[in-house]
Amino acid sequence: MAKKLNKKVAFIGLLFLLVIVAAGVGLTIRHLYNRDPDLNLKLAREALAANNYERAERLLSRASRFGKNDAYRIERLFELADLHLINNEYHQATWEKALRCWNTIVNINPGHIEAHRRILRYFYDVADSGGASVWKTVYDNASELIEQLEKAGQEVDPETLKMYGRAALAIAQRGGTADRSKYLEEAMHTFRTLIERRPGEPDYYAYLADALFLQGNLNAQMGVMNATETAHQEAVKWLDEAIEKADNKAEAIAKRYAFEIRTLGNDPNRIETLRAELQEHIQSVEPNAELLTVLSQAYEIPGKTAAEAELNQAIEMARQAFRLAPDQFEYGYRLAVLLYRKGSAFNDVRAMEDALQLAEEMKSMEQTQPVPGPFEARNLAYRNALNIFLARCYLEKAIAKPDEAQPWIQKAEPIVEQIAQYYVSNEHAAVQQWEGILALAKGQRERAIRLLYQAYEQSRALDSTNQPSSIDPVLCTVLARIAKEENLIGLEREFLEKALTNRARIILDKPSLILDYADVMTRLQAWNQAASYAQMYQQRYGLTERSQKIIIDAALALGQEEPIKQALAALPDGSVEHMLLELRFVTSRITQLSRQLAQHQQEQPDQQIQIPEEVRTDLENLRSRQKELLLDLIEAAPDEIEVAQVQSVCSYYLQNGMKDHAVSLLDAYLAQRPDTLAIRLLRLQAEEPDPLSIPRERYHALQEEAISKLSDPRQRALAMADLFRSRGDYEQAMAVLNKAAETIQDDKNQFVAEQFEIALESENIEKAEALLQTIRSQ
Repeated sequence: MAKKLNKKVAFIGLLFLLVIVAAGVGLTIRHLYNRDPDLNLKLAREALAANNYERAERLLSRASRFGKNDAYRIERLFELADLHLINNEYHQATWEKALRCWNTIVNINPGHIEAHRRILRYFYDVADSGGASVWKTVYDNASELIEQLEKAGQEVDPETLKMYGRAALAIAQRGGTADRSKYLEEAMHTFRTLIERRPGEPDYYAYLADALFLQGNLNAQMGVMNATETAHQEAVKWLDEAIEKADNKAEAIAKRYAFEIRTLGNDPNRIETLRAELQEHIQSVEPNAELLTVLSQAYEIPGKTAAEAELNQAIEMARQAFRLAPDQFEYGYRLAVLLYRKGSAFNDVRAMEDALQLAEEMKSMEQTQPVPGPFEARNLAYRNALNIFLARCYLEKAIAKPDEAQPWIQKAEPIVEQIAQYYVSNEHAAVQQWEGILALAKGQRERAIRLLYQAYEQSRALDSTNQPSSIDPVLCTVLARIAKEENLIGLEREFLEKALTNRARIILDKPSLILDYADVMTRLQAWNQAASYAQMYQQRYGLTERSQKIIIDAALALGQEEPIKQALAALPDGSVEHMLLELRFVTSRITQLSRQLAQHQQEQPDQQIQIPEEVRTDLENLRSRQKELLLDLIEAAPDEIEVAQVQSVCSYYLQNGMKDHAVSLLDAYLAQRPDTLAIRLLRLQAEEPDPLSIPRERYHALQEEAISKLSDPRQRALAMADLFRSRGDYEQAMAVLNKAAETIQDDKNQFVAEQFEIALESENIEKAEALLQTIRSQ
């Protein structure tokens, strides 16, 4: 029995051992199978053909990892990198993995030219599409590739040299490095070399011109005389040579004049010349989007023509450029911005509609889609630029017309959400800005102000003294509007100054901001500045009623006769406008002369001042003309005259014993507007022995008499009640209103409301509560 049991145990043990051995052999075979590079490569290609990219990637990775030699591994790594870059409905490109493949190749073979080239191209594309911080990486990779090419005894190709030169120039332009001059010298040397090798390539000349001009600016900062001018001349000479030798004349011309425009400054004569030269060149070459864009930019710079006419030319050139290159975002976006400018600056509804339609259509452009790779950041930035543009358009419309705001708010909400997604953090100034403007459009004023001011404070911290502001001018203008509504003139001034001195020239979109600032100056009585800004506006955008009013107000305050005379000459003689302006001018002159005499008297109080005869004559003539104008205006346009001015003039007459003058003026006014209480009271005062010093009781009687002569019973009752209320006679005031309520049948709410105010003021709480119940029931 024991023997049988032992045999059975031995058999089970042997069987178990065989199973273990078999499993080991299987695992070994599987292990060897997985490590077979050729088999993995074959299976990977089969998976790739079947669009099974995940399996293909796994198998290709094994093939490269277990390759027979370095050459085999490198070949598989290139193949794997190409797989990572496939971007279709089954697979999304992963450039980071491709980059790792190329770096692995360089680790295997540091001298592998093609791997270095692909790494360089990736970083160059990132930098060239807006990733400015990557230029140093481009420079380092280009330097490494050049070194490997030279080690291999190969000539450095022009494309690599161009990337190296551009990186060096970009680093020099950004500054912030102690070796700035070294990078600049390398850039200039590189582009001179490229020009020698390929004299027909306009790009090389353009980069050399930028480098030369930068060197001139740096030399000027070091005190070298005429360094900028000399550098500019040399740069233009190279660009002219490019036009002579270029294979693509249109591109060379575009780069030459683009440089001129960037370095032009404010010279209207020169800009007119540039436009003429560009127009001539355009006629002589094939249509070119870049060249048309440069001409469009030339029309954006103020010249000698009317602002709207120049903008129309800029729009037309931009339209033609976009027509030639409809797949290029920057041409389309530029056209949308110019159309918006026309709509905003010149109230052109059609242009604004075209701008919105174009921007909305551009959201489907290829260059605004989030495609992975070196252009992903650029595409996302383009899309965000469109979102900000659309948010601005939608919310401006919503805020301008609150009754029609809802459709625009609904359009803006998802756009503002996308802006927040782009910046990731809700604490970002741009996110706070657009959420704040959206809240303002929705009527959430407190939240809007909080968000907008947080965005402003955050951005202001980045501004530098004596440098143009970098705060979004749209934010500044919205805050300026709020400050004006809140009567915070100091803040309004600050916000407008930030907007007007901004790198982004918002005054091209909203020239009315110039007049907004001039208005602030008038309220601060900074008359010279107010006039200066209004004149600046007129020089560019022509005379408007608003700009002319500011100039006239300033001239009146400063005692400047010439602007007033010019304005009077431009108005029809005898017109209401002419008479009103002349009246203001005459009144201002009277005030100035009277003030001078009063000041002289104050300075010499102990001496009797003899008014010079010519001053006396001037004052008499001015007062006579003032009365004539008032009488004419009372007859022609009584509502255009301020009651206070009639009171002031008549009070002067009464004070100086010229009762007849006062009476004639008062009677003329009452003939036109008999229910003007202040004038009727003054007319009664004129009949008193001393019109300007009447005993209290008599004055009270005159007040009551003046009110009693009002023709409208409602106005009469309310005025009488108000008079008694002002004297503290609440009981009499209530009695007047009660009587009026009995005799006047329609609309008694006004009487009840007035009684309620009187009850509160007299602290008659019981009466106030009863009246409140009456108001509620009505």
